[in-house]
Amino acid sequence: MEARQRAISPLDGLLYDECKLAIKQARMPSRDNDIAELYLCERMAQSDVAATLGIARSTISRHLPDIESRVEHAAKKLGYI
Repeated sequence: MEARQRAISPLDGLLYDECKLAIKQARMPSRDNDIAELYLCERMAQSDVAATLGIARSTISRHLPDIESRVEHAAKKLGYI
């Protein structure tokens, strides 16, 4: 079975420091911050993020739409995208 490719996101163009600052500006709960940093800044696969944090991959998948929306909104406010 082949791994699915990540969908292209406006957040993909952020530099590492911009990504970190946008996450901080998004003011999310701690676990969502951790997910965002690993998935968006470190570019880890969902399964690797789940293994690193000790949570189910389905939890990552459920949280990502809201996380990406909040970080994208913060990145726009910061003028990064």
